[in-house]
Amino acid sequence: MRREPGEPAPGEAVEPTTTANVPSPPNPRQWGPIRDAEGAGHIELFLVATVVTITVTRLYLQATGFPQIGGAGGLHVAHVLFGGVFMLGAMVMFMLFLGRSSRWLASLLAGIGFGLFIDEVGKFLTQDNNYFFKPAAAVMYLFIVLVYVFSAFLVRRRALSDRELVVNSLKMMQEMAADNLDAYEASEMRRMLAAASPTEPLRNPLVDLLETVDREPIAVGRINRVYVWVRRRAIGLARLSLLQRTGVVLFQIVILLSVVKPTQELVDSPSTFAGVWAGAAWLVFAMGVAATVLYYRGQHVRSLQIFALALTLELLVVQFFELLDEPWLGVGRVLINVVLLGVCHSMLYREQHLKSGPVNPSP
Repeated sequence: MRREPGEPAPGEAVEPTTTANVPSPPNPRQWGPIRDAEGAGHIELFLVATVVTITVTRLYLQATGFPQIGGAGGLHVAHVLFGGVFMLGAMVMFMLFLGRSSRWLASLLAGIGFGLFIDEVGKFLTQDNNYFFKPAAAVMYLFIVLVYVFSAFLVRRRALSDRELVVNSLKMMQEMAADNLDAYEASEMRRMLAAASPTEPLRNPLVDLLETVDREPIAVGRINRVYVWVRRRAIGLARLSLLQRTGVVLFQIVILLSVVKPTQELVDSPSTFAGVWAGAAWLVFAMGVAATVLYYRGQHVRSLQIFALALTLELLVVQFFELLDEPWLGVGRVLINVVLLGVCHSMLYREQHLKSGPVNPSP
């Protein structure tokens, strides 16, 4: 009887097939640009630098009586030009230099430049070049929020693929070659290589190379030491029961106050603007009530998740309408909202990862 190739002969023992000796299917090809694992951090630094630059510029101009550079002879050098210089410097750094330090510095310069640029948006939206155009603050805020949401959608919507993990690990090898790799970065590279599939062609060679060259302990850089110190203090604060109780009360107060102004606006002068503003505020309020009930029932994780969502919705929608109504008085509310959102995420991290075991805040 004819046997097919590979078919065992009669009476021949057949080795059982297991998943261990069956090769994994190759990863699908990576389509589109490769995402940077540190891209979200670059965007956050860019946005923080933008907001700080706008705030400092407005405070300086207000305190000094809005001076003009080049006032003699009819010239006026607007600070939007300085913003262009900073953004040009950032682009040159991105194009000419390698390394994490260059990219972080370029992100900082880009944020400063964009802040100086967008601060003068009122001049570009009005025929009389009105720097004090009332909706300017809301327009700036909208741009910042759109950049954040867009970057979060691109970077955080799903985990890095195997190909992206390997490419980012290879990028960190550049830091090792340049003697700029610190302990945290080395641990991140190991983590990414461990998470990547062995079917990636460069994964195993990179693991072997890392074990070969990483013989001596790598010193922790200054930036990483500052990061670890700040992170340890933040997580330590989240452990305090007083801060937890105070944080929940502050969440409730801010969410409650957010419905007062839009509701009054809707009652005094009903309009589509006031209706949408009030509707968003009352939705945030309802979420706050649900989160409060869950918190006092002991469901802390679910409660803090809803609080975080409510504060995010208030930051993205309710605060935008408030800035349209009160351009610069609403900036303080935005800053308070950002701080409380950070506190909420810190408390949530504590509940999810640290409540059941010892605190280990080191990265």
